[in-house]
Amino acid sequence: MSDIEMRFNADALIKKLESMGQVARLRDAVQAAALDLVDKLVKYPPSGPWNSPGRTRMVGGHVRKMGYYIRGTGYVSASGKVYRTSETLNRRWTSKMLGAPDIGAEIGNNASYAKYVQGDEQAYFHKDRGWSNARQVLDDNRDRLMAFIVTAVQRMVE
Repeated sequence: MSDIEMRFNADALIKKLESMGQVARLRDAVQAAALDLVDKLVKYPPSGPWNSPGRTRMVGGHVRKMGYYIRGTGYVSASGKVYRTSETLNRRWTSKMLGAPDIGAEIGNNASYAKYVQGDEQAYFHKDRGWSNARQVLDDNRDRLMAFIVTAVQRMVE
């Protein structure tokens, strides 16, 4: 999945905080904001019929069994064969701080299918089933996350 980034680009402020010995506290605030975002992304939507046995569909006038997905395990075919495909998406979210001179964080998920479930290439059926999209979660929370950081800066310079 392509990672999303939160960047805090304020060179003059960073220089001022460096002179005060407070850059580490700014980094802590950015990291806390990134972890807050990750906390929103790890939540799975409610399970649905696609997560339960017993689904059927009509094929050529006949009722056919369908497979289903067991979270944390993988896909179960209509014949009952279990394919252990789960990479436990919720446990694969990471955040890391960007290196100097940037103050920011990168958030990502290294599950092979993350980009199709919660990333920029999200499949329509994942969206329809309630999966959040990482970039949308960032956009929806940008003002709140920035307020988090601004509050920390205000406390440092007071």
